[in-house]
Amino acid sequence: MAVRGYLKESNQMSLAFEKRAYDKKVGEGGRIGCTIVTGSLGCGKTTLVQHILKNRGSLQIAVLVNEFGEIDVDSVLLDSSRINSRHGLSYVSLADGCACCRSSGKLKEAVRRIVNGQHNFDYVVIETSGLANPTAMAKELEETGVRLDMVVTVVDVENLDIILQTAVARQQLEIADIVLLNKCDLVSLGMISDAEDRVEEATGGTKAVRCRFSNVPLDLILNVTVSEPTATLASSFANSAVGFVSHEAMTPTLRPLLKNASQSRELPKVLKSSILSQHEHDARISSVSFSSDEPFSLAAFQDFVASRLRSCSGVLRAKGVVWFQESRSTRHIFHFSGKKRSEAMYGGAWESQPNIELVFIGRDRRELEELKRELLNLLASRLQTNIEFLGDRASAVDEFATLASSDVRFKVHEICSVQNNNPEVEFHSVVKFGLVGSALKGVHEGDLNAALMQVVNGRGIAFLTAGSSPKSGHWLQITFAGDLTPDGAWCEIKSAAVSVISKAFQGVCQCRCDIVAHMH
Repeated sequence: MAVRGYLKESNQMSLAFEKRAYDKKVGEGGRIGCTIVTGSLGCGKTTLVQHILKNRGSLQIAVLVNEFGEIDVDSVLLDSSRINSRHGLSYVSLADGCACCRSSGKLKEAVRRIVNGQHNFDYVVIETSGLANPTAMAKELEETGVRLDMVVTVVDVENLDIILQTAVARQQLEIADIVLLNKCDLVSLGMISDAEDRVEEATGGTKAVRCRFSNVPLDLILNVTVSEPTATLASSFANSAVGFVSHEAMTPTLRPLLKNASQSRELPKVLKSSILSQHEHDARISSVSFSSDEPFSLAAFQDFVASRLRSCSGVLRAKGVVWFQESRSTRHIFHFSGKKRSEAMYGGAWESQPNIELVFIGRDRRELEELKRELLNLLASRLQTNIEFLGDRASAVDEFATLASSDVRFKVHEICSVQNNNPEVEFHSVVKFGLVGSALKGVHEGDLNAALMQVVNGRGIAFLTAGSSPKSGHWLQITFAGDLTPDGAWCEIKSAAVSVISKAFQGVCQCRCDIVAHMH
């Protein structure tokens, strides 16, 4: 059970407790509200949950995450175990099965702990696995003292053709009270309009909302109105921590306003639905997990993703936390989904023992097991200290850094080095570089480089990873192994930069000469 939310330390009753006490008198039973987030594999469900936690204001939210794989990777991505232990909350794993089937009993147990606990949460968000039919979950919630407000179905617009061919995905759409058309930045306006028509037909007219990175106003998906804190330095710093708002940075009046669910409440579609709660999973779909207390070589992992993982036809989803030898203090969040989209985003500094936790989900068990064996080989290759390889890679790194430095749109932040057996000899191993943003024009460097990484990685020639630090800001990093050359990588990155910059500065650049300078 991934539980997030700041908890009051004073003797005052929380708004949630007061409201439930009041609702008992007016007939609602004091039930805590709940939203179910569902959708196919890799559509952006966990990203939506992260968005909720980052922007919840003073709302105290409990999050339950259901994971199909053996390792509860989503809870690792949300960093829930550390959050729970900080607040003295227990942890209930809903991994290794979807909550509509094998994990059903654990789901009820987790929800009852929230309802009957002493923490007085304002709201509950449940994230299903990508293979779950939420119908059974929704009907079981009625037995646990939770009021289901809505089911939110997230859709990967780029992958809609495949989604509509899957029975479970169609069921997830049919019971949706709102549909989020996610990843709209990856497709044309024509494809988005077509997707809206097809979703409307599949859902019987359910409202569809366009978004990217699952970024939508919270009052669309939660039955609450979240009050925003005053933009002070303290509150800005507090909100920068994922899933946390410091009580010291909030004024007592900035509390969530819960909508009155007892007045003419409209039942969610799933509670009125005739869709059967039982379903059968595709027997071909399985998952394989990989864990390690040793880091990968960034060069080896980049080559693995670009040349091996992208060629696997049976892999539907891969995700987890990765650790690289070249940046030992940094946690990276890895995602592989949709039409071979891959990214390794900056996940902050390690606050626990560094490790690697990955889950692969696909239709071919043997292919997944083979990928796991190849990852074990990556760990072994990390220990190799071939002087010729290190020298060739250093030359490629220096050549790429020279190319990037010559382009005014880019900045080279750092060239990192590794040592051979001889501590006095170092070899350049990684280039940290990135596009230059414009604070005056509202183009954030982090967004610009995240978009560049997405486009480059989507083409499959190179694989970039993202990073950030207070001193250097936001950057991308690349190294060289296999068939990737500095010229080939730079050609792909330059080409991607044109479209990324054009889209980022569209409508915000007053002086056309600026955009011309960026487009050269």
